[in-house]
Amino acid sequence: MTEIKTSLPTRRNLLAALGVGVFSTGVAKAAAPDTGAEKKQESIKTLATFTALLSETTLQPGTLVETLGYYEPGDTGGAIYKITRDTLETDAGQLPTGHSVRMLPGSSVNYRMFGARADGKSDDGIAIKKAHHFANLTGTPVVNASGSFWVGDTRSIPVQTDVHWGSTVFHLDESKNVPREPHFEVLPAEGPMPVRLSAADKAALVKQLRPGAKLIPELAAYKNCLIIVKDETDRIGRRFGVDYSPKGWAKEEFFYVEEFGRVIGDIAWVFSDYTELTAYPCDKSYLTIEGGVFLLSGDNPGAARGPYHDEGITVRRSRTIIRNQWVGLEKGRSDISMTPRSGFYSFSHTYDILLENVRLIPWEKNRPGTDRDLWAGTYGIGGSRVLSGTFRNITAEGSPIHWGVFGTNLYKNFRIENCRLNRVDVHFHGWNITIKDSEIGANGLTLTGGGELLIENTRVFNNVFLNLRQDYGAKWDGPIRISNSRMIPQNDGPAWILSMLAGDFDYGYPVVFGRQIVVNDFVADSREEWSNARYNLIRLPKFSKTKEGLRLVFPDHTEFRNVRVHGRARGFQLLDLPDVSSFLNESRKGGDGDGTLKTNANLIFENIALDDDPDVPNLRIDLPAPYADDKALYPFVRIIGCDYLNVELGSVKALISIDLSIVRQFRAGGPKGFEGRIFYDRCRFQGSVPGNSALPMFLWKTRYGISFTNCEINLPLQNGKPVPEYLDRLEMLSVNGVVRFNHLNTRLGGDILNHLSKSKTRLNRKFLEGIRNHHELEDD
Repeated sequence: MTEIKTSLPTRRNLLAALGVGVFSTGVAKAAAPDTGAEKKQESIKTLATFTALLSETTLQPGTLVETLGYYEPGDTGGAIYKITRDTLETDAGQLPTGHSVRMLPGSSVNYRMFGARADGKSDDGIAIKKAHHFANLTGTPVVNASGSFWVGDTRSIPVQTDVHWGSTVFHLDESKNVPREPHFEVLPAEGPMPVRLSAADKAALVKQLRPGAKLIPELAAYKNCLIIVKDETDRIGRRFGVDYSPKGWAKEEFFYVEEFGRVIGDIAWVFSDYTELTAYPCDKSYLTIEGGVFLLSGDNPGAARGPYHDEGITVRRSRTIIRNQWVGLEKGRSDISMTPRSGFYSFSHTYDILLENVRLIPWEKNRPGTDRDLWAGTYGIGGSRVLSGTFRNITAEGSPIHWGVFGTNLYKNFRIENCRLNRVDVHFHGWNITIKDSEIGANGLTLTGGGELLIENTRVFNNVFLNLRQDYGAKWDGPIRISNSRMIPQNDGPAWILSMLAGDFDYGYPVVFGRQIVVNDFVADSREEWSNARYNLIRLPKFSKTKEGLRLVFPDHTEFRNVRVHGRARGFQLLDLPDVSSFLNESRKGGDGDGTLKTNANLIFENIALDDDPDVPNLRIDLPAPYADDKALYPFVRIIGCDYLNVELGSVKALISIDLSIVRQFRAGGPKGFEGRIFYDRCRFQGSVPGNSALPMFLWKTRYGISFTNCEINLPLQNGKPVPEYLDRLEMLSVNGVVRFNHLNTRLGGDILNHLSKSKTRLNRKFLEGIRNHHELEDD
């Protein structure tokens, strides 16, 4: 591991040489004269410029010199220097006499004080790097409130003190970019250190590395550290698809240690051992970088399929705040890079960071044609192993040729607030993610991981509102909550609120489709000319067990309420589960026995605008194979206020409750019958004749019975028109004939009564008594 070494010892030596004391705050005192022979020199000499100072031959050691500029008076490069006999590497220069010219730290430094020309020809990065090096050693803020500076070859400018750039403009020559060398690096005071424990403490630690751990006393000595634990021998997260990765990731966790070993940051995995345990000390103060405009040349170098290039600002220091910046291309320039970028802002191995009030751009990937496409994703914000990162009021939008501005792995306690981003992408192991008051553009919202996922008051301009990435198993191991949000599809294709389409593949960990899913007050925009497109609440795979035998974990509570479509008449499909035999519920058992049925998962749909297609069920649950065991899926399905309901149930074991809904078609039970119970309350049955007229509108073959309470029966429809001749195809009753199942206060609709009146058909008493009160154990 490459350590980031502390600069503190060197800084002390420098301040001692300057005759300056060191405060615990890290800010230097004002300059004091040296002792000894040089103490006799007490006068301060004023010179016009620093360049004039370098030609002086009469200045003696101990003399203090104030300059009015660097190249010319008033160019803001003025400073106070001391003439000394000894030499430090940070000295500003040397006189013809051989004496050194040493800058004294003041309240701040700027770039012109170190020779930045800002002429559009010179590489100002040399002076900028000197300024930050001096600032870091003396604990001095960098305050450069204005001016334009050009950065060419200079890279890895170290930042360890506060920076105020104001309206300063940086012109960054991207043709000089190199892999793993950004323009600015925000560095901690101390580098990482391995954690070495006794055998007993290691064994105790390993036992606690599991979900729910909140106190680890064995790590109490590492308070105020970000801890990263890794087991290279235990591989997880194998990647599926075109970027197939058979090796996967080492099992890894990271968390922050507070007093007495208190842990901040959920632990998701269970460890049996580890091969690496590292502490990253966190600085005790917040470092703030604010202001600045960055204009990029767009010509990032490298051959096609070359490595990722770093640029911009990389943050390796915890408790860093970056705000009030603008990032874009130089006027008249475009992005012509053939190699990907890892992010203008990149965060790595950090705790508690904030990026806010920033405008930046996503980069081009899928240009017209194929000869100029990039081989990999290219990002404006990247990084990994970040705990408690907040991104607020950031704008980064683009056209369809632009790739996602956000591309990360291993982000925990990740918040996005009031942002407008063309894409948010967490490839592997995001944990506890909150997105509020934001807009996500056409490249969408793609995540995997777990913990709490909260999306509130957010719009997504994509045909999928939330896409759980297939290449990492469409996994979300935790609750998902979406409220007061909107999906704006971008074409006439199908659309989904949630897509959780895992591949038939061994990902190296359990595939969990959310522990709970709750979606409230959701709107999908559409157009009437897109009426052929199917909109779906949720997309799940057609299987419940992979070919390797891995059972997919189904949520024990799924709830959609108040979901509408704006702009067209057609609504949503509810759910399609063609095989529930091997889904896994890890916490609750279900099944039947002794004439009772026990469910273990709730599926609740209330006030959903449904798709009125007579040939496609908007709810299908089937069982093509026997149940694996009592932890398979045995759902309780409750549907409230959903019109145009079209349901297809196979031989599943389920309880179905339907309230205040219009039922168009309902078929429960194939050759083996439906192994559950169905309740209808205050529903209207207005059958819709399928395109295949051989199919029944209604079919009930149930084991535990069907009940109708305060329901209404209407004339069936075919192509939207009443067809009285289909009255004899109503499974639950035949006018003036049999009444089947349980009925309490069933009534005939006005359309049927009008039809009977016109045909002069009178209802007999036995039939009326049957629809008023009939039990399934009575004769039909």
